[in-house]
Amino acid sequence: MAIGAKRNETRGCRTSHRGDIAIHVAKTDHGTPESLVPAIIHAYRTRNLQPDERTFGCIVAVVDLYDVQPTDRLHDDPKARLNMGLTAAAADAELQFGEYERGRFFYRTHILRRLIYPVPCRGYQSIGWTVPADVEAKVREQLPKVFRLQCCSCGEPAPAFQQWWNRDAGYGICAKCFAKWVAKDGLESATECCGQPGIHHSL
Repeated sequence: MAIGAKRNETRGCRTSHRGDIAIHVAKTDHGTPESLVPAIIHAYRTRNLQPDERTFGCIVAVVDLYDVQPTDRLHDDPKARLNMGLTAAAADAELQFGEYERGRFFYRTHILRRLIYPVPCRGYQSIGWTVPADVEAKVREQLPKVFRLQCCSCGEPAPAFQQWWNRDAGYGICAKCFAKWVAKDGLESATECCGQPGIHHSL
């Protein structure tokens, strides 16, 4: 999640938490399945990244948890992947990096903010644990400002680090609508009209 290879976190139960959650790198490997190793290597290589031992035992990023959905919906509704933000291009990666069996839940996140300086902290697997005040301060001082915009096309949230110059104040475009624009008119046209993914939209 910290390198942008997936957006969803799968768990066996719901959570009422909404808002920022810290992404923590464990000090030790708790047993990565061998079947996942090729996909993990591919995810790093395609992003020109390498695992860094200096991040072990540290908070390395923050995401915003905004929705929780039952995995059953993905099994029962053929269109659910697209409706829930699992675009065709991202679906395979999301599914292989999570446990989407029936009876589970997936936590939808966005607004990935990577830390320049990893912050050492003891980690827990449960969602909603709070970090010590001094750790939170070191994390938050590195976070960029997020503009909480509304999608001019569908009305859904469209957070951005910067608002694109040709949009009315308070409006941008969400990742799903941008993907539709790309499919219809191409990436160059969509970027010219909507700005850069990861900056002006699609966080």
